[in-house]
Amino acid sequence: MMMNNLPDTPDLRILLIKLRHHGDMLLTTPVIDSLRQKWPQAQIDVLLYEETRDMLAAHPTIGTIYGIDRKWKQLGTLKHLQKEWQLLCALRKQHYHLVINLADQWRSAIVTRFTGAPVRLGFAFNKRNNPFWRFCHSDLVSVANHKSLHTVEQNLSILSPLQVAPEPAVTMAYSAEDWHHAHQQLVQKGVGDNYIVIQPTSRWFFKCWDESKMAQTITALQQDGHTVVLTAGPDKKELAMIDRILAASPKTGVVSLAGQLTLRQLASLIDHARLFIGVDSVPMHMAAALQTPCVALFGPSKLTFWSPWQVNGEVIWAGDYGPLPDPDAIDTKTKERYLDAIPVDAVYRPDGGAERFVSRALTALSNQNLELNVITREWQGERQDDWHIHICDPRKWGRISRERGFAHAARALWQQQQFDIVQSHERIPGCDIYRAGDGVHRRWLLQRTRILPAWRAKMLMVDRYHRYVMHAEREMYQAPELKAVICNAEMIKREIVEDFDIDAKKIHDRDLNEKDWPAPYALSQELQPG
Repeated sequence: MMMNNLPDTPDLRILLIKLRHHGDMLLTTPVIDSLRQKWPQAQIDVLLYEETRDMLAAHPTIGTIYGIDRKWKQLGTLKHLQKEWQLLCALRKQHYHLVINLADQWRSAIVTRFTGAPVRLGFAFNKRNNPFWRFCHSDLVSVANHKSLHTVEQNLSILSPLQVAPEPAVTMAYSAEDWHHAHQQLVQKGVGDNYIVIQPTSRWFFKCWDESKMAQTITALQQDGHTVVLTAGPDKKELAMIDRILAASPKTGVVSLAGQLTLRQLASLIDHARLFIGVDSVPMHMAAALQTPCVALFGPSKLTFWSPWQVNGEVIWAGDYGPLPDPDAIDTKTKERYLDAIPVDAVYRPDGGAERFVSRALTALSNQNLELNVITREWQGERQDDWHIHICDPRKWGRISRERGFAHAARALWQQQQFDIVQSHERIPGCDIYRAGDGVHRRWLLQRTRILPAWRAKMLMVDRYHRYVMHAEREMYQAPELKAVICNAEMIKREIVEDFDIDAKKIHDRDLNEKDWPAPYALSQELQPG
């Protein structure tokens, strides 16, 4: 019935409403991109809080961004009401066909109704179970399963009545001018192209890590030859934290751009970084969206809702190292640092995060009457007597040679050794189990092309390395040896099923238990040093 109220025209006029913080706005982009995929010629506008505009200002899919400025209250009652009325009139003049209200405030419901759009979607929030909320929306979408969904998935669920296929990738867009400014800042600081971005601060200090531990991590990175760029917001408390960290850090190889970049300039800095390390804040979500390798220190926010979406890296959950309070019961003014339970060696070790992950897996499987084997290019981590480490480091001449050479050598080794089960963290055809830490590579490339200039987008899709990765990925998923895929994100699971025609029953949302593995067991993991 609802779809019948939408005109059969390609140039629909659509308004999306979300009135929350910066990170919340970034996580609405999958909804926007899904709508664009469904209606390529549609006018898609957004209503947000003015201070969050930077998160979406460079997004190529968005038409007009309307802002509610919370500073209007400082103008006095009459002028404030005038501003609100002018906004309402401007929105009504657009004659929207479809309004999607992702917000839960009464103000958002009133705006939704006032637009006069024939189709007005909102969520059936329990706290808004009353006639006026229903009056403001033509259709309400159930939130019954939201407790088990990531915020991205929650947002995308509002599209279910529209029969719109979800595009789950988050888009953080910036302009060439943004990167030019950030790059100039790096040049002035004497920083080259090889650097690590660390964002130690958050607007909520209970989400921050101890300054001394952060300084120890920075010192270890600097001693290993890395250049560290510290970033933070312009708030005085954040800048004071940066000063304390700098005072305890090496005087060379560490620079600060804290408070000197806009959010889009920060995004460009993160996009060009070798690695991002940060706490639960909007830069963490930006790094995940940009697919910059990431180490995220997380807690005490709800992991299911707010963990970095499709992150290319590792999330270190403070709850694994100590008790955490109920996120809904936290006093945001508390001086408690809930991340302090995380040790320094959980964040950085010279032997690398991948080896740490493998070591944990091997430790969990020890004493299970299994023969445990690791195929790797290099291993500097701990060893136990029942672990068999196979160093596999063929000669390489570039990125493709490195990837292909390791894949061929690793496969030849496990075939020679005749392992019963091989689990791979790399895209290697012939493995029995693949752990899909990333999404489908082609989908990520397509998402990237939407925020790049046309010439760069074309170059990206024909790049030899990316073509190799897509080919290897397809060969692996279509190989008859593949018995199971481990994937803990529903959206990635859907991508795999759609792109490679994989039986959904093969995809598991957890690591298989040791009881599921016959011995001996080989874990193929390429560990790239440095």
